[in-house]
Amino acid sequence: MKESNNDDKTITSLENTDENEADTNKGEDAIESQEKDSINDNEKNTVKEIYLDKLNELEVNLNTSLKEKYDSGITLEMIEAASEEYEKWDKMLNEVYLELEEQLSETEMNNITEEELNWIKTRDEKSEAADDKFEGGSIAPFLRIESLAKSTKERCYELVNNYMK
Repeated sequence: MKESNNDDKTITSLENTDENEADTNKGEDAIESQEKDSINDNEKNTVKEIYLDKLNELEVNLNTSLKEKYDSGITLEMIEAASEEYEKWDKMLNEVYLELEEQLSETEMNNITEEELNWIKTRDEKSEAADDKFEGGSIAPFLRIESLAKSTKERCYELVNNYMK
C-alpha cells in the first residue's frame, strides 16, 4: 500500500506541476500581452516623433540647400528655390496623409479629408493674394509659390501634431 500511496503522491505531484506550468504560462502570456501593448503604444508615439523629426530635418535641409538661391536676389533663382521647396513640402504632406490613413479610422479620415479640401481652398486664396501689391511684376510668381510652400509646410506640422499618434 505504501507503493500505491507513493504512486498517488507522484500523480498528485505531476498534476500540481501541470497546474503550476499552466499558471506560469498564463502569467507569461499576460506579461507578453502587456509588453506588446506597451510596444504598440511606444510605436504610436514613435511614429509621431519620427514624423516631427522628418519635418524638422526637411526644413533644415531646405534652408541650407536653397539659401544661396533665395539670397541671390535673382528672381528666376528665387522662383526655382520656392518651387523646389513647395514640391518637397507637398511630397511630405502626401506622405503624412498616407500615414494618417494607416492610423486613423475611416470616420476620422473622412473628417480630415473634408478639412483638407477647405485647407486647399484657403491655401490657394492666400497664394493668389500674396502678390497683390506686385501684380504683373517679376516677383509675383515667386510670392505665389513661396506662399504655397509656407502653407504646405504649416499643414504638415498641423496634421502631425494634431492627428498623428
